[in-house]
Amino acid sequence: MVFNLNDFKAKLEQYGGPAKKNLFTVEFVSNEQTQIERDLIFFCKDINLPGLQLDVMEYRSDGFNMPQALPMGLQKDVLSCLIMLDDSHSILRFFHEWFQKVLNYDESNGKAAPRAGDSSHLPYEINYKSDYAARMIVKIYSINGSFYEIIFDGVYPINIGSLALGWGFNGDTNELNVSFSYSSIKVEGTKAGSAGDIPVFKISTSKILNLNDPIFITDIKNVVNEVGKSLKGIKTLFT
Repeated sequence: MVFNLNDFKAKLEQYGGPAKKNLFTVEFVSNEQTQIERDLIFFCKDINLPGLQLDVMEYRSDGFNMPQALPMGLQKDVLSCLIMLDDSHSILRFFHEWFQKVLNYDESNGKAAPRAGDSSHLPYEINYKSDYAARMIVKIYSINGSFYEIIFDGVYPINIGSLALGWGFNGDTNELNVSFSYSSIKVEGTKAGSAGDIPVFKISTSKILNLNDPIFITDIKNVVNEVGKSLKGIKTLFT
């Protein structure tokens, strides 16, 4: 088949054209969302969205043939943002305070002085995750206004990058690189069911075995039969 440039262009147009890298928003949502969190949607200049990668184990069925890769789990890639800083230092202050909510690194008033407003969070103590974790919502937009959504839960900063300052920068704007940890990721392309979709198999020993009576062979057979029925039901989940 000869490559045809017109066919290539037509196929791209069929799918709306190539996706643009600069059409996106990043939103932070916590239990008590502040105005700074709402405004951060305008200040995230770049974001490095993590990929999906499996942990695999090599397996040789005969011990010496070509190895196969068997999935064992999911690796967690890095999630980081490049944040534009404002001249009033509100955003820099926000991230420094958020980091302090995770681990109180401020001992300016002594190691017995807790974080302001948190009487139990002493210097170098780690807080409860429910008190500092947030949700990050990333929307990748199309030219027509539609978007593809990626949601990270349990998000909190694990690294706040260094700031390079110098008289030779000649008015360059300042930016902050922040890396985040997250506990789960949900992308629009996945298909999520509900807990009610999984059948529950129960063995009622009270119906098949009377503990007040002597145990007979028929009672044992009834128990075995009930266990067998449940195992068959569980097997259907994997076939």
